[in-house]
Amino acid sequence: MKRMKELWRVAVIVCTAALIFTAGDNETTMRTSQQQLPPVFMETVEVQGGSFMFGRNGAKKGENDKLVTVSTFRIGKYPVTQGQWKAVMGENPSAFDGTNAYDYNKDKYVSAKKTFNRDKLPVETVCWYEVLIFANKLSMKENLQPAYKIKGESDPAKWGGVPTLSNDDWNNVAIDADANGWRMPSEYEWEFAAKGGRKSAGYTGTEADTYFIYSGSNDMDEVAWYYENSNDRTHEVGGKKANELGLYDMSGNVYEWCFDKFAPNREIRVVRGGSWDGKAVYVRSANAFHPRDQRDIIGFRLVRS
Repeated sequence: MKRMKELWRVAVIVCTAALIFTAGDNETTMRTSQQQLPPVFMETVEVQGGSFMFGRNGAKKGENDKLVTVSTFRIGKYPVTQGQWKAVMGENPSAFDGTNAYDYNKDKYVSAKKTFNRDKLPVETVCWYEVLIFANKLSMKENLQPAYKIKGESDPAKWGGVPTLSNDDWNNVAIDADANGWRMPSEYEWEFAAKGGRKSAGYTGTEADTYFIYSGSNDMDEVAWYYENSNDRTHEVGGKKANELGLYDMSGNVYEWCFDKFAPNREIRVVRGGSWDGKAVYVRSANAFHPRDQRDIIGFRLVRS
C-alpha cells in the first residue's frame, strides 16, 4: 500500500464517531424507509455450488490450499454503490464524491481532472457493523426475511446506536439460516465467486483446479482499478472486464467485507479483493486481509442464499 498511514487497526470493525447514528430512529431514516426501491435494485448473478481450492493463487499449488464446498447462492453483480447506500440508509459516508482524488504528497483529497457519477461509485468508509444494518434494512424494504439478528431482533431500529468500539452483542450477531434476505458473503463464497465458480476455465471441483490470478484475468489491468491505473480514486462500478460469472470489480476498486473473522480468536473481520490504493499482490483473488486505518478503501457486496 502507498500511504503513510499503514498501521494495523486495533479494532477495525468499529465505526468512527462521525458515523454514529441510531439505526432507524431519526427523521431521515423514517422517510427513507417509506420510499419504494426500483423493482431490480440489486443486480445479482447465480453462483452454482461446488468444491474448489480455497487459497490457491492462480495455477500455483500452495501448502495451505484446501478443498472446500459451497452451496448455490446469488451475489451482487457489482459492489454496492453510493446511490444504493443512500437510497436505503438516507445518507452517504463516502470520502470520494466523483470530483476528487487522494493526494499522497498533501495527505488530503484534491480536485480530480475527470468527473464521475457519484451514485455509480462504490460506497466506502463503511464499517462492518453498518453493513449488517444495510443488509437487513434492504431485506425489509424488499419484503425478504432479514438474515441477521442481534439479541433476537432482526429490525435494526431495535439494535441501538452503531458501536464505536468492539461490542459483544454486535460481534455475536446471529445468521438466520432459513432467511432469504441479504447478507455479507462468507470468505468461501466470496473467493469461489471471484475465481469464476464452476465457469472458471480451470475448474474441476478437485485438487487439480487452476484459476486466473485476479478475478477474470491474469492481467490485472483488464479487471482491476489499483494504484497504478486508478489515479488515486475509486471508479464507477463495471468499468473493467467482468470475470467468468459476469461479476465486476471483485479485484480492485474497493476491498469488500466478508462475514468471517480474520482469525478464530479475534473479532477483526476479513476484507477481500484489493482496492484502488493496492499493489498487485493485494488484488489477487486468493488473498485475504484485515483492514488498515484508511477506510476509504473498503466497501462491500451482498449475497442471498
